[in-house]
Amino acid sequence: GNVKGAPTARETETLSFPPHQRQKTTTPTTTMADLDARFNKAVQFVRNSPADPNATNDHKLKVYALYKQATEGNVKGDRPGMLSFEARAKWDAWKALEGTDKETAQEDYIEIISAANPNWEN
Repeated sequence: GNVKGAPTARETETLSFPPHQRQKTTTPTTTMADLDARFNKAVQFVRNSPADPNATNDHKLKVYALYKQATEGNVKGDRPGMLSFEARAKWDAWKALEGTDKETAQEDYIEIISAANPNWEN
């Protein structure tokens, strides 16, 4: 049975994230302070960059959801109503990450920013 208000398999399929068996962006010597600093630098890069005209809605939702999961943890509040298309899509994207720990969300955020902007740290 599908939980009322939970994204359908088709909806969550479009929000798939890279499997966690991939190479991590941090090394064993990377500290939490280093990860926090890199994550905050990536957030500032996104905030200070012009909107990418080639970014898909899926990409934008992934960036949004990873940011929210990394900064606030699991989704809060009720799923927005049918007529709140943007708010509902954002909520669903964030909900798809439920249970993801802060460090993984930060690493995935950095990875998705790096994939779209290879020189963002320079």
